[in-house]
Amino acid sequence: MAWSTEGRKTNPAAGALLAKSPPLGEGTHPFNVIATATVLATLRVRHMDADGVTVIESHDLKIPINNSIEVGSGPGTFVYFTSADEFFDVIVVDGIALGQVQASIFT
Repeated sequence: MAWSTEGRKTNPAAGALLAKSPPLGEGTHPFNVIATATVLATLRVRHMDADGVTVIESHDLKIPINNSIEVGSGPGTFVYFTSADEFFDVIVVDGIALGQVQASIFT
């Protein structure tokens, strides 16, 4: 299982990348997402096409102030089918003017 993160970001702009999985091969892949924030934050988990531009599916996560959220509770909690070289990433939806946020993807 690979762990991917861009580290803690301070005052990130909308669209800032927080985590990106490596390209996944064709087949089923387990994944989990963990995110923390010092302020109220909305993050978007995206299933991306190999071109890195096309969003296949996405889901927004609301992170409460000074809290964390985990999507999944162990290795392989969510199993997702991908085609060759697709990947998952997490971005900031609304810019954060004063605060920190971090996300990790486990694939």
